[in-house]
Amino acid sequence: MYKEKFINFLLENGAFLYDNSYNLESGRNSPYYINTGVFYRGENIKEIGYYYASKITDKFDPEEYDIIFGPAYKGIPLCIATAIALNEDFKINKNFAFNRKEPKSHGESTNQNWIVGCEIKEGDKILIVDDVFTTGNTKYEIIDLLNGLVNNIQYTGIIIAVDRQETGKDGVDAIKQFEKTTDLSVDSIVNINDIVEYLHNKGKITEDKLKEIEDYRNRFGSKR
Repeated sequence: MYKEKFINFLLENGAFLYDNSYNLESGRNSPYYINTGVFYRGENIKEIGYYYASKITDKFDPEEYDIIFGPAYKGIPLCIATAIALNEDFKINKNFAFNRKEPKSHGESTNQNWIVGCEIKEGDKILIVDDVFTTGNTKYEIIDLLNGLVNNIQYTGIIIAVDRQETGKDGVDAIKQFEKTTDLSVDSIVNINDIVEYLHNKGKITEDKLKEIEDYRNRFGSKR
């Protein structure tokens, strides 16, 4: 099962850390940390593309999406790696695109001032890939940007690497709120429960650390 292989892949590459406490951007002090920024070698970026592609092919039929879109910055290598893996491993040939943080200031004034990769056209079906989902602000911003550039875009969904299964500062599940607001599904390759269960079953985590994670999840965890 690719989920278990993906968890092992995260651990081997130091993308999931749990031997300390970690300060998050949200201000929370977490007993674990997810960092997909460690995937910068040809070998591991190719492999993470395979896991995204595996999740996509499990979830969607090829005709349900036209473009793999990665929000800048961490989504950029992910959309490229995923498009390559879809082609190489699943014989599905799809376009990719990502956004600039600032518009290109030269050349013809088109939506390509904001977008790198394939041109996004009216009626295109967009599948977004990103590393994690925290508040959802980046995803809202990307949808607003694309809707401002092209009419009648269809959004297939969003795929992330790991779902932390947490609430926001207001106690609301950010993913559920996003899904309700946008009518888009957010799916992860794995979630934090999958990872903790794997660590426990493999004897890779102490009882003290399990208790620390359980306490954190009781305080900040979502009901999913």
